[in-house]
Amino acid sequence: MKPLHIAIIIAAVLPLAYFVAPTETKDALKESIARLSNDPGQICLDRVRSSLKDPMSAKLYNTEFPSDCVYKDSKCVQIKYHAKNSYGAYKPLSKVCVISNKNDIKEDELNTLSYELHQATLIQIERLTDEAAAYNMAARENVSYEEAHVKVLARKQKGISP
Repeated sequence: MKPLHIAIIIAAVLPLAYFVAPTETKDALKESIARLSNDPGQICLDRVRSSLKDPMSAKLYNTEFPSDCVYKDSKCVQIKYHAKNSYGAYKPLSKVCVISNKNDIKEDELNTLSYELHQATLIQIERLTDEAAAYNMAARENVSYEEAHVKVLARKQKGISP
């Protein structure tokens, strides 16, 4: 048989083999292709895997690039994925990674940690601002802190400044 005939037969059979392959094999092939093409979602998932209970259970199902996320001239990628927890159940999870054009993993991980700390600080500042507004309202209107806090949160949802 000529080498050309063998190549044609392999080219015809290989795609068919994909359809009968087990799901795990298909997923591994998709991940390998994504990794080779420097897919930011796959890069982020690969970084997250080391912190998971069962790293091989992680399956990426959504990748987004938040437009409001720019950190040190790097782009942010938000991934949504499923991974097994300690009980063996799959849990939906989310992670934001900062990815630079330099392919410097250490710098990207440090930038990701800095970004997460920045986001956590903003959330903490917002919570403290709400608490301060509630204490002020409680003193001004002579009501309990809990009652004032509910009012502050209600006004905030309506877009009214406390």
